[in-house]
Amino acid sequence: MKGSPADGSVAASTTRILVVGYVIGSLLFGALALPVAMEQWDRFAPVWSVAAIALLVVYPLVLVGMVRRASVLALRRAMWCAAGGYVVLLATLDLALRELFPADPGPWFLHIAIVGSAAAAIAGPSTLAWSSVLVMGLGVGVVRYAAASPDIVASAVQDGMYSLLYASVLVGLVSLIFLAARRVDAANARARDEVREISRRQVLREEQQWLRQYLHDEVLSVLVLAAREDDTLREVARARAVSTLESLRQGPDAHTSGPLSVRDFVSLLREATFDIVQGTEFHEDIRADIQIPVDVRRSLLAAMGEALRNSVRHAQGIGGPVTYRVEVRADATSLDIAVVDDGSGFDLDDVAEDRIGISESILANVGRLAGGRARVESVPGQGTRVLLSWSGRA
Repeated sequence: MKGSPADGSVAASTTRILVVGYVIGSLLFGALALPVAMEQWDRFAPVWSVAAIALLVVYPLVLVGMVRRASVLALRRAMWCAAGGYVVLLATLDLALRELFPADPGPWFLHIAIVGSAAAAIAGPSTLAWSSVLVMGLGVGVVRYAAASPDIVASAVQDGMYSLLYASVLVGLVSLIFLAARRVDAANARARDEVREISRRQVLREEQQWLRQYLHDEVLSVLVLAAREDDTLREVARARAVSTLESLRQGPDAHTSGPLSVRDFVSLLREATFDIVQGTEFHEDIRADIQIPVDVRRSLLAAMGEALRNSVRHAQGIGGPVTYRVEVRADATSLDIAVVDDGSGFDLDDVAEDRIGISESILANVGRLAGGRARVESVPGQGTRVLLSWSGRA
């Protein structure tokens, strides 16, 4: 049905709740009307009486079985069937009469006909629901007049007006409830759109940050290595240039489909280490095979690579070549990575705060992680040690 609320929305939940309310109300009306219906049984054709009682008492029990399992569209169609049933029974009441009624009391069905308007209000849309109010009000008045032997115009008009008033109250209340539900759904939709927009902007910021950091960590490193006189370093630069171009082509989301076990992640670290500096010592101490999330993996891998490249660019040997070492330790709750060299070291106080390599690519990159920590330890003449840590309990 066009305009039917989607399952899972507040309007859909409201529809189910109102159907339950309809069931309860219909059964209560049935309990009150059934004794009178039995007294007037002989005045109507049996088929009509059975149909009226079934619509009032049996059909709501069918709806009980539908409330939890059926779709909202199916429930609304079922409610339209109920509303249509009341209209049909009202329209055929005079045809089903075996004898006319006295002025008072009138046919029992006229007193519960407004239940049909409640069903129409739940089924919607509101224009048809309000149309049912007019049909029920006019119908009750006309049928009440036609079913009585004496001239009871005043009573017929009064019954019609009462039905019109009660049906209007029911439809008005249900319409207000649905209006409030649709407003909540609209507010939720706006909130979801805002969250998606915030997420989109966050992704753009992360991609810009990744590109900025990558240009420094990879591209600049390749250029520095290529400028060295050492043929071995130039060969490493050539290989790294090919890898960098491929990474730039794939973008920041390449190889980030989900968490990795720490053993697989350590394999990536080892591969990246040997790609950057062949001959680097690599030590691992894995005590538990924890899962490493995508953002943690990306940040730690980038920070480790930048720390090692930083060492290659800036470390100077003391009486011999510089030795590089990467140490990885993992237990059930944390992962620690150390990048160590035995070069000349430096005074941390002399490093400018805006140095991207240390401040952004290493410290800030890991520091942004939940549970992430990073620090640089270096003393002139005693080498440099970069410590990267992540705790899964944060």
